[in-house]
Parts: sequence; C-alpha cells; structure tokens
Amino acid sequence: MKGSYATFMQSKFFNPVFNSAIFDGSIRIYFSQPFEAQALKIYYFLQKGKSEAFKKTQQKWNENFSTVLVLIYPESESFQSAFGKNSILECEKLNEDIVIGVNSRGLDLGIELIEEICAKIEDQVENFSKQQFPILNSDANLSL
Repeated sequence: MKGSYATFMQSKFFNPVFNSAIFDGSIRIYFSQPFEAQALKIYYFLQKGKSEAFKKTQQKWNENFSTVLVLIYPESESFQSAFGKNSILECEKLNEDIVIGVNSRGLDLGIELIEEICAKIEDQVENFSKQQFPILNSDANLSL
C-alpha cells in the first residue's frame, strides 16, 4: 500500500463497519461480516477473470506497493458520505492507491453486477498501470 493503513483509516473512505478483509497482493477488499459472501464473489470473479495484462499489472503494483482498495459499503448513507454520490460504483485516488467503492444498498449483489464490478476493477487496474486515471462521469458509473 503506497499510503499507510493509518492514512486509509483517517480518510473519508474508511467506515468502522469494515471489520473483515481479503488481501491478495495489491488487491484489498474491505467489508462488514454480513457481506462476506459478496466479497468472496468479487474475489472469485477477479481470480477467475484475470487477464494476462491484469496479472502483469498486479506484479508491477506489488513491486511499487500501490494498492487497489475495494470497499463494500453496506448501506447507501455510508457510501454517499464517502463518495458524495448515490451510484453503485465509484472510483477515486487515495495518495498513489485507487479506491473502488461498491454501494451494496443492503442487497445481495447479483452475478451480472459482480461481473461488471470486476470488469471495472480490471479496467481501473490497467489504467492505473499506465498512470492514467480516467475521469469517471455519470456515464461511466454502473446503475441498478
């Protein structure tokens, strides 16, 4: 993690409900315990769908200590507090790391939405490796 864990904990993105996490190299998925199944689905689809470019990028990130933080917010209010929007998915930078917030809205995320989230994560990873952070406007965000 390019930024420290303390920096993350003091950022607008941290929420005390994040009492569980999955760490795999440069990917960290934070969630509250009731959302473990969703976090594991996201992790599974990331592992299953990793392209060669994604693997190379992840290796490069491991060398540079940059991290992708995937944060699964259990309700819309906490997501809005962090990102200022009520969309399903938002991406922002935190120092040299990238934060991908998922607004679960207290619902179980369906397979199609999880696949879309994983595709967005992979896109962000590849863009991050090129040091190009796309400006995510409302057209680029997922919706229900």
